[in-house]
This record gives sequence, structure tokens and C-alpha cells, in this order.
Amino acid sequence: MEPFEQVLRAAVREVFPGMESVYSESDPTYVKVLRPEGELAIRCSEIERTSRGEPFDERVRLTIDYLRLFAAPQEDFDSPPWERLQILVRPSSILQRRAAFTSAIYRGIGNHLVEMLAVDYPKITNVLSDSTVDKWEVPVAELWGAARANLHRCEIRTEILPIGATGEGAAFVVEPYGYEASILTRPLLFNQPIPAIANPVEGLSRPVVFVPRRNEAFILPEADETAIDKALQYVAEVFWDDPRAVVPAAFVVENGTFVPWREPGNRLAERSWLQWRWFVRNEYREQGKFLSEDPVFANHLANTGLRVVPVQGSAQQPTFAVVEPGEEELMLPEVEYLDIRHDLGYGRDRVVVPWEQAQEILPLELSTDDTPNRWILRSRPDDATWQLLRERRAAASILDAEE
Repeated sequence: MEPFEQVLRAAVREVFPGMESVYSESDPTYVKVLRPEGELAIRCSEIERTSRGEPFDERVRLTIDYLRLFAAPQEDFDSPPWERLQILVRPSSILQRRAAFTSAIYRGIGNHLVEMLAVDYPKITNVLSDSTVDKWEVPVAELWGAARANLHRCEIRTEILPIGATGEGAAFVVEPYGYEASILTRPLLFNQPIPAIANPVEGLSRPVVFVPRRNEAFILPEADETAIDKALQYVAEVFWDDPRAVVPAAFVVENGTFVPWREPGNRLAERSWLQWRWFVRNEYREQGKFLSEDPVFANHLANTGLRVVPVQGSAQQPTFAVVEPGEEELMLPEVEYLDIRHDLGYGRDRVVVPWEQAQEILPLELSTDDTPNRWILRSRPDDATWQLLRERRAAASILDAEE
């Protein structure tokens, strides 16, 4: 089967004749078309996935139909279309995977999701960026306020639908259509116990919220173990197989905020947390590749002497980062544990410290430009700090169990 880049090039020649196009070496589904009226960036991963296995001409035809959605002129507004401003919720890695999003207007939600400003058109959505936001001629804070108000005016409506092909039912968000994942910006909607939805479970229980992909969200009561078990299987499959995937784990509301579902002793919550770890590692891996491979950021890191420390751990292991003896100027991920090695002069010592304890003891400086969060460790622990770390350490075996 021909590589999709060949399909994409043939389709671009048909839809944008005579225009220069730039193709990504790392992502064969991504193209930038340099039009007289402005650059157009398009990622075709969805159409690549749905046309896979078809004859070459059919794949080209389907891709042409998809590209024409972007080639069609948008409505010419006399003034900025405030009523079309909306909020998109995506994994933070979208900011690194696509060059088109590196200048997007966004805010962090938690540590691994972002909300972005976008203008909603009938068939496509345009994300606002540093280069387009000036056209609105107002502070960005006003745009956020308008987008949030538009989202709140949309009636959030649910229907009982099956979870994939599992045979289990859940309350799926069906409106606002196309912005289902944006319910993660409205935690107070899920702050009250709910009754059974599909399976007969007694009483009310906490809502458990799933957002497996950008246009899909559904809710289950925490007591419905049968449906949650199938839901966790479903969202894990989506995470590995769908380019539109968001999160392969469940959320609950605590203290008015959405947090990953974690409840020690609850086998389903522990399984959800395991799948959350997959997600965290993936987000930091994408960020690490971007910081190291993008010429601008790689040059900045070289000039400052900063080293990006990767997330370690696999399978059921906690997420952790290793700090070797004598290392300074490190960009650390926000993980469950720091594994810190120390040279005592007469030998090496090692402490494994929970992240919360490390934050209290080490001089960690938040790098405000990075999503997900990175923390800069400028100097290695002195003797007094090392003693404090030893007093707060956890058993090193928690990280060594599968090595």
C-alpha cells in the first residue's frame, strides 16, 4: 500500500493547484499550504486512518473531499464572530505534535490537558493563535470570557448510549456537539451524586467522567462496577488506536476540580490510575522530544545548560525521574517519585522521595512556559538537604519491583 504522504501530495495538487506546500518529515499526515491569503496548516490523520486499505485512487478522492473543507472560504464577517468563539479541550501534547499549534492561545487544565480558543464554523474549527488573535483588538482575557460564556449558554444534553461495542450503557454528552470534551472545564456540573444509569445499582454515587477522544464524553455512577470495567477497557483501546484520543482514564470531582480517579483499594480506580500513568508518560515523552528536537528550544536548552530529564517507569511502576550525582540545571517532570542518587565521597547513596515531599525540601523552580509542568533543579542537594530527603524517603523497592 502506498505511503499516505503520496496520497496527500496527490490530493493537495488537486485542491491547491500551483501553491507551494510543505510536508512534515515526522508526520506524514501533516501539510502546510502557502496560500497568497495566508498559510493553511492541515493534519489528515483522521482521513488517513479511515481510508487505510482502500485503493490509491479512492484514498486520494477521500483526502480531496477532506481538504476541500479547509480550502472553502470562510464567512466574511464585518466584525469578529464573538458568538462563534468556543473552547476546545485537548491533551497538552497537541502543542508539541503540530507546528500549527505551537503558537495557539491556550491555558492549562490540571497538568496534562489544555483548553484552547477556537472559532466554530459549520464544518471546521479554527484555533486562535498569536498571529490571529490581534484581529479581535481586545485583551485575550475578554476572548476567554466570551468563549466560556458561549459554552455555558449551550445546553449540555445527555443520552443513554452504548460504550463502543461493549454492550454497556452510559450517559453520553451529545450537546454541545463537537465540544463534548469541553465539559472538563465545568466540574461543578458533576459535583452531585447520581443514580444508576444502565445497570441496577442502589442509591446515589459519585459521577465518574470519561473523555476518551476529543468529541466523546460519557458519565457513569461510581457504584456501577460492571459498566466502569468495560469503560476502562474501551478508553484504553481508543488511546492506542485513535489519533483523536484525549485521556485513557477516568475523572472525578474533588474540591470543585476534576482530578484523575484514584482510590486505594478500589480495583477499578487503581486500574484507571494505571492507565493515567500511560497518559502521563506519553505526554512527557512528546514534550521531551519537542524540547530536544525543535531547533529553537534545543538551542535555548544548549545555551542555558538545562537538561530535560525523562519520565521513567513502565507497566505498573509509578512514574519517576532519576537525578544522578552532581547533576545541576535539570528540567524535572512532575512525577510520583524522584529517585535521587548522591555521592558521599566515600560511596554512593540513594533516596526515593515522593514528589510532594521533594517539593517541600528541594529548591524546585516552576518553569512557567512548559505544559505539562517542568520544574528546574538548579543545584544538587547539600548535606543538610540530603539528610531531610533521607528522613522523608520511601522504600526504593517501589521502583525496582519490575526491573
